[in-house]
Amino acid sequence: MKRNHNYRAVAEFETQESVLVSWPADTFSCKGENIEEVITKIIKVLVNNVHVFVQCYYPTITHAKEYLEKSNVDTSNITFVKYESDEVVVNEDLYVETTYPRDYGAEIVMNNDGKRAVIDFDNAYYTTAGANCYTREAKAIRAFGRWHASLESIDNIIFTRLISEGGDREFNGNGVMICIEDTEVNKRNPGFTKEEVENEFKSIFNLDKVIWIPKCTFEDEDHFAGLISGPTGELDAYRSSSANGHIDEMCRFASEDTIILAEVTDEEAKHNEIGRLNKERLDLAFEVLKKSSTKNRKSFNILRIPVPNPIYYSINEDDVLHQIWMETKGELGNKLLDGSPYPEGKMTVLPAQSYCNFLITNNVVIGQKYYREGMDLSHLQKDQEAKRVLEEAFPDRKVIQIDSMALNILGGGVHCATRQIPRSKQY
Repeated sequence: MKRNHNYRAVAEFETQESVLVSWPADTFSCKGENIEEVITKIIKVLVNNVHVFVQCYYPTITHAKEYLEKSNVDTSNITFVKYESDEVVVNEDLYVETTYPRDYGAEIVMNNDGKRAVIDFDNAYYTTAGANCYTREAKAIRAFGRWHASLESIDNIIFTRLISEGGDREFNGNGVMICIEDTEVNKRNPGFTKEEVENEFKSIFNLDKVIWIPKCTFEDEDHFAGLISGPTGELDAYRSSSANGHIDEMCRFASEDTIILAEVTDEEAKHNEIGRLNKERLDLAFEVLKKSSTKNRKSFNILRIPVPNPIYYSINEDDVLHQIWMETKGELGNKLLDGSPYPEGKMTVLPAQSYCNFLITNNVVIGQKYYREGMDLSHLQKDQEAKRVLEEAFPDRKVIQIDSMALNILGGGVHCATRQIPRSKQY
């Protein structure tokens, strides 16, 4: 049932007022992988197309501005801001990790008069390792969306107590949303039925349809779930980090009736266990999408985009990612969720690689790429094919790919690291 309002969910491919990016609290995700360099590349593209808010930790505004200027980024189209929560204290000593504003930044809806409002979701820090909505971190990032909206003077709030993150909500701008059933129902809102969750989504976003994809990609499951197959096929690796099930790692709207969906080939599934598991899930997603349609009953045009070749990393005890892992060790009783021993010392991890984790903004699409000099050329071939698909999907936008591995190692990517606010417009 729809709420008594005429606000609608806005698609990412619609005109944007601004994009928010969080400046990283740490310089490196692991040795040799500089997060600041990746964020700078994103901002350098954005400033020529849309106003940019750079959210900084205490006291990094000066550092961020100097770093960008030294990197020849025009800062005249940037506003540097510090997050201030209305629920918990946030200061130099008590800052909150906000690396991925995609998930808790402002989810804006708009009515026919161009008036905008923000949806106020609850948050449980991805429910990884049993996290819930009562921790300080969860409360702090729950308020982040309202604060983000206030930067554009948006103070109309539509409340919901659903737990949900922006990375698992894809809109076509005309009454349809795609999300992952296992995430939204079983992981985030286990106290509600699927019907209740769907009705609430339809109500707050004025939706006609919710398309439920059964499961996320295998490597996007809870990174504390247990061991996964490593470079040689043995169960000796871990997910580096994850959002615990987001649609933007596998499936995206490119227009009202065009969807981009990741694809694993039969050959890839034969030679890679993770590829085999992903093929099962992506093939099932394809079957769901084939049977779905726009609110006007038009079938979707489904474009397939490759899945990157896996690139494993060795993480040492002095790496930021390793330290993040160790922070949760005691909470889990020194065991992973499947009962296997918690990792000690050096770890082999698989980053959250994806060609679907791109950002659509005014005039441009910022995608991800993985080939580096000396690598097998199959990585380059996949990068090129992914770019070709994006250029087909967005013929009126320039496609720019950046090396996003430093973000991928922390479980996210270009899309995760950004959050847009649509421009106010009348219909």
